[in-house]
Amino acid sequence: RLKYPRKGDFISAFLINDMDEEPSQEALVFYELASSTPGTSVRINILDQKDGRWISTYDAVVPASEVEKVSLIAVDRRKYLVIGFNQLGSPNKIILIYSYEDGRLEKKFQTTCSNYEVMDLDGDKQTELVTISAEDGEEQMRTVTAEFRRITSFGCSGLLSSTALDPEVTRYSNILRGKLLDGRSALYLDGIRGGSTLTTEILVINGPDRLENLMYEPEQGEDNLVRRTMRDTGSPAVDLDNDGVVEIPVRDPGKNSTEPFTEWYLYLGGALSRTKTTYAAYSLGYLFILPERWRGRVTAEFSTNDSELIFYEYTPDQPSQEKKLLSIRVYRRGIYEREAEKKGYRLLWDNGQILYAYQIYETSSELGISEQQVAENFQRYTNSR
Repeated sequence: RLKYPRKGDFISAFLINDMDEEPSQEALVFYELASSTPGTSVRINILDQKDGRWISTYDAVVPASEVEKVSLIAVDRRKYLVIGFNQLGSPNKIILIYSYEDGRLEKKFQTTCSNYEVMDLDGDKQTELVTISAEDGEEQMRTVTAEFRRITSFGCSGLLSSTALDPEVTRYSNILRGKLLDGRSALYLDGIRGGSTLTTEILVINGPDRLENLMYEPEQGEDNLVRRTMRDTGSPAVDLDNDGVVEIPVRDPGKNSTEPFTEWYLYLGGALSRTKTTYAAYSLGYLFILPERWRGRVTAEFSTNDSELIFYEYTPDQPSQEKKLLSIRVYRRGIYEREAEKKGYRLLWDNGQILYAYQIYETSSELGISEQQVAENFQRYTNSR
């Protein structure tokens, strides 16, 4: 039974690459024996090309249930594999670093942790390993720690530095590589608190090999920036405009549906700075960025029956004078071809069988919007982005 990595750059059960700079390529295959108890062992087989045929040269066994992620990196002109494995019934992952030598995998480093990431976090053109681990201490005190190591030709350095993470986070559901506005590489961690609340922490290297959590300091108590990012679990951090800088949605999980908009923030100079306001239709896979002139002057209503979002001009003391500004509607292809044009809708995005269409009702007033602005402010959005 082939085992497919759950995430990362390599999501095939077969990884084909030149591991030793010889003319032929090698293949790594992740699988479990059909005769074995499912979820108890993952095997790694190496195949090499001999006279035009693939020949098995090595087989390793890891006591794990599935492959989490595979990273292939180069250190001193040699290839190394960093592989994370999940364990059945355990929140911890096994992290193994292998080198490829003479047709075999040589284990260089092993550790366990609850989450991890492989990236160049300090910008030195070398690859580092950041691991996250939690421990239950005395008197029900819980500590969560991120640790920083550099991957070297020996496999992995010793612990270079560590930093505290928010102990109220029970697990991290989303880890994103990104950068800050000042250009530094950063690791964004979306953590779940109490099952229904999401927060974000940001890890950077500040000073030589010193890992720092920009959002959380134990001494700050309730003043931690991480508490400013509390929102419902359906709102992950994301790089909205694909510039590498990750935006954090900030919305009080206690607010009701009468507040339809989400504010997005960037970390800047020790604080959170608002950058965008959006309506996010998560279930339909899109968000719309509000023009700045709409803030505080426009409201929105969503119809589940028609999958239609309508923006209105809104004056609190004169609600009867609400005026439609824009609507965005999601159609299935057949219905779109029969109805959309007749009703005045124009195509915004074609996603195969699902089409996104819009209609502008107001262009001349201060709150009017153009077709170009609609196209620029509409963005496809998924939690896996």
